[in-house]
Formats: sequence, C-alpha cells, structure tokens
Amino acid sequence: MASSPPAQPTPSWAPVYTSPPTVKHPYTPSEALGDLQGVCYALETFLNSQMLESEAYCHQSDVGKERLYFATGYGLIQLAADDADDDAQDLLSAINHTKHGNHIASQHRKKAGFLGTLMGSASSTAFIRSMTDVERHAELTYAESLFEKALLGIVYSGDWLAFIKEALNMRTVFGVYRHLGAYLDEADAAYAASVSTSTPDPSIDPHFRSGVYLGVGLCNVILSLIPGKLATLVELFGYKGDRAYGLKLLMRAGGWDDGEHATGDPSTSTQTEGVRRALCDMALLIFHLVVSSYTGAGVDIRIATRILEWNLKRFPN
Repeated sequence: MASSPPAQPTPSWAPVYTSPPTVKHPYTPSEALGDLQGVCYALETFLNSQMLESEAYCHQSDVGKERLYFATGYGLIQLAADDADDDAQDLLSAINHTKHGNHIASQHRKKAGFLGTLMGSASSTAFIRSMTDVERHAELTYAESLFEKALLGIVYSGDWLAFIKEALNMRTVFGVYRHLGAYLDEADAAYAASVSTSTPDPSIDPHFRSGVYLGVGLCNVILSLIPGKLATLVELFGYKGDRAYGLKLLMRAGGWDDGEHATGDPSTSTQTEGVRRALCDMALLIFHLVVSSYTGAGVDIRIATRILEWNLKRFPN
C-alpha cells in the first residue's frame, strides 16, 4: 500500500485569517487586547488592496469608536487613505479621526497623578512597569496616534504657529517611545540574566514588542535624516538619531537577518508576528527604495529585495 506524501510545511507568509474574527460586545476597557485579532485581520485586508472592506469591518466592529485598537486603527486607515487623496476636506477628516483615536488612547492610559507628573516619574521605566498590559498598549497607541496627528497637522498647517505646535507633539512622541524602548530593554536584560540566554522576555507579547520596535526604529531613522544645522538644534533637546540602530529594530520585528550571506524567509512568520510587523517591513522598504535617492548611508538593496519578495507572496494584490 502506497504511503501518503509527507505534509508540506506552512509557508512563513501564509495568511492567518480566512474570515473576519468575531468581536466581543459589549466593550470593556480591561479586555481591550481582545480586539488585536480583529485589527490584525483589518490590516491584512487593507494591505491586500481591500481598503473599503477593511474600513467597513473596523467601523462595524466599533460603531461608537470607543475601543482602543479599533478607534486608533480606523484613524490609521484614514491617514493612509488621505495619502492617496490630496483633498483638503479629506485631510481634515483624517485629522479629526486620528485626534479622536488619540483621545480614546488617553482614556485607557494609566493616570500618573499630579506629583508623578511634576517630578517626572510618569515617564520612568518603573512607572511603565507598574502598568497593566492594557495600559502599556494604551501608552503605545497614544504615541502612535499622536505621531499620525502631528504628521497630518504639519501637512495641513498653513502657518508657523501650527507647525511649531505639531513639532512639539513630535517631541512628546519621541519621549514616549524612548521610555517604552528603555522599558523593553530592561525587561529583556533582566530575563536574559535570569536564564543565561539572549532570548527576549517571552512575557512581553509580540504585538506590544513590534509596536515599540516600530516607534523607536522610526524615531531613530527620522532623526538621523534631519539636515546638519537642524540636527544640531534638535540635539540640544536631547534627541539624536542612530540610523543603524533604528533599521536594526525595524528588521527585528520581522525576524530579518542582516548577515552578509543571509537569504530566504525571515525567522518570524505570520503566525508569530506582532500586529505592527507589516508596518515595520513597509518602513524598511521606503527607506531602502525611496529614501535611498537622498542618502546612501545604511541602504541595502539586497535586504529590500528579500523583504519585498516575501511580502509580495503574502499580499499578492
């Protein structure tokens, strides 16, 4: 009797969802992370060129726009839609959606209290460590939505006063990401010391981790692209970009090896990735294939080719 052929391994780029995940109602803020599967599905759908379907799913899942991840995710969709449409009214609508998402994230954040804010402990790694998982994710989505709002505001603003206001918001974003990155580094270092290995702390979920990699990585790359004289001014406020480190973090989210002879698929599959992994891959492609027209430092077309080929298998449309 002929034996059946061995089962083929699942490709690392294979889609996770075949149908929309069910969203639990009514909504409870303490269960906000239960929406992550739905947001992963919405992002996959959006990147497969089903923008309207993705937008409709987000809207139907959170009609009142009160859920942490759906409210901020809906704002991100509006931001992406505005990039393809220069209409001023659509731009203003996108700003309002991201502003609302930022407000929802603020409601889910841990309150520091007057003394904590005054003494600066509200931004310490100890304060972040004292948060619940939902509060840490809220801190992350707060920075993301504020970043989106600032970008849209800079494009929309027609005067220097508005520009300066959004630039100050960007400073807040950089500060939040800096502290989240320090928290993640401390947690990984403590875990590595306890088990004598360089393995990242498994208690930190991949969705939060990919968000920190995205934020800290982008901040470092963006700051490293600022022209010389302006960069000197920014450094006076304590902000300096490390391009190599930023690119390394963006690659870490997807498990990409940057070794000289690295080939093939990444070590992180769609089954184990964080929700922001695809955005990290997009940021890398933009840097290596678009920003490379303005700077050559850190550009690696070989890595960009691997990332592009893998994502074209994942998102063929």
